[in-house]
Amino acid sequence: MTELKITTLFYVLADRPTGLGHARSYSGSVAELGPDAGRITWDNCLRDGDRLLAALNSGGRPTDRVLDGIREYAASFGAWDRAEIKTWTAAEAMAFLLQDIASAVRQWTAVTGSDHGWCGDWQMYEEAGSVGGRLYLTSGDGPDDGDEVYYTLSD
Repeated sequence: MTELKITTLFYVLADRPTGLGHARSYSGSVAELGPDAGRITWDNCLRDGDRLLAALNSGGRPTDRVLDGIREYAASFGAWDRAEIKTWTAAEAMAFLLQDIASAVRQWTAVTGSDHGWCGDWQMYEEAGSVGGRLYLTSGDGPDDGDEVYYTLSD
């Protein structure tokens, strides 16, 4: 199981109402972005993935462990065969991850009714059975308590 600490990225995606860093920029729907939503969000993820996900790697390139975890997780979708996934560049794997995390953050904001990070109700999110539940908070009440947000790449 690959777990990633995404606290900084979570804040960027959950706390920005529009523009760079807003979760909709990376996982918006056709209703929100028009018929080219898939291309728009993928291009945004490719463009911004390395920069926004740098916090996962202390500002460096993703480790082989992280890339292997992303590729294994992508294979579980059944949308690509493993041979195709193996050809993904690090940038493409990170773009896939950014798109998936942005989607999870959007689910979090929809369930909690908050688009301002710690203002949301984590217990409400964790108890909601209709969402993927890939995000979790370590413990406590907020960022000043040393809490971290994690994202898991397995079921």
